This record gives sequence, structure tokens and C-alpha cells, in this order.
Amino acid sequence: MRLDMDLSAAAGYRSPSQCARRLTENWFASAMYCPACPSPSLKQSQNSTPVVDFVCPECGSEYQLKSKAGTLGPRLRDAAYEPMIARARANQSPHFAFLGYEPKSCRVRDLILVPGHFITPEVIEPCKPLSPTSRRAGWTGCNILAVLIPQDGRLAAILEGRIMSPEDVRLVCRQF
Repeated sequence: MRLDMDLSAAAGYRSPSQCARRLTENWFASAMYCPACPSPSLKQSQNSTPVVDFVCPECGSEYQLKSKAGTLGPRLRDAAYEPMIARARANQSPHFAFLGYEPKSCRVRDLILVPGHFITPEVIEPCKPLSPTSRRAGWTGCNILAVLIPQDGRLAAILEGRIMSPEDVRLVCRQF
């Protein structure tokens, strides 16, 4: 597994947030394996699939990738509130992958995996709806309150630039 992101993945994009999304999703798609089974890869879901970014082609496990420049903090921005809270209330949250990266070097620093059963309604915080004058007026996003996820629900696949072996990651995943 390499830690450098492929800068060509963001070619043609101008928005910093879109560039970051393209870089991190491309890295995850090319570098990540399924922590839940022996599959060496994950497949990206179709654009605009609510709550799910990647799916394991072998076991069907679903993953949502959330990325942040710099160090991962206690609160991580997610996507739309309603679909996420609905999945959490139904005990159908996808597994999460929280990726921290260095923006100047475009290098992955941390990748923390959280099994879906730790993503409960209590860790999902609604954001203030967008103003009536905005392009997507009324849309409500959410944050994942990582600080409320128990420490034993966080599994480091990469920690401070150090890559954990897939075998070790899968071994811990089986204990959940």
C-alpha cells in the first residue's frame, strides 16, 4: 500500500473540496482492501449513492469514506443528515473510513476504520440547514461525533504514516 495520492485524479477540477474528494476517493479505491473479508479491493459505488461510497465485491460490506486535511478531530463532516440518521436508526450504518491527509504533500497520514454498529444516532449531529438564499436551500448535512465513538470501536489501518498489515486489521475486525 502506498501513502501518496495520485495528483492526476484531480485534473480538471478547480474547487479545492472537489479536488480533495477526487484525490482521496481515488487513493482509497486503488489502495484499500476489505477489512471484513479476504477481498483485496473495494469497488466504488455509483455517484450520488446515499450513505455508501464503496462496496466489497465479495462480502457486500458497505463503506463510507470521510476525509480531512490534517489531523482527524473530534467532529467529522459527513453528508446529508436524513439518509444517514435513517440508516443509523435502522441499525444499517455502513462501516466508516476516516482518512486524514497532509494537503501539501498529498500523502495519507491516518486511516481509522469504524464498524457500522458503532455509528449510532447518538454520534450523528445535524448541521444547521442551508439558508433560503443558497443554491441548495434547506439542505441539512451532518457531522459524525468521533469523540463519542468508543476507543475500541476505532481501528487504525494507518496511524501517523505507519501502515498496519491487512492481516492484523482483519484479525481485529473479526473481534467486532
